[in-house]
Amino acid sequence: MKARTLHKIDDELDNLVMLEAVRHGWSWNETAKNLLGEAVGLRQTRKTDFFKYLGLWNKNEAREMTKNLEESEKIYKGDW
Repeated sequence: MKARTLHKIDDELDNLVMLEAVRHGWSWNETAKNLLGEAVGLRQTRKTDFFKYLGLWNKNEAREMTKNLEESEKIYKGDW
């Protein structure tokens, strides 16, 4: 493995990488490596099962699907 150093990372990018690191419980370095690996297609750390469906519905279809799913997302105390 090679050691690399990134210079002049702007604050916004640094903050976004840090937020992702905190969300996953990773170090900044590990997060940056995972994000770079994802960007070039070497790693898959995110769920991508449904990526092929992104953008297929228009706003009305998405609204209708959300409405249809509302019942399945309700939590009933008696079930637990």
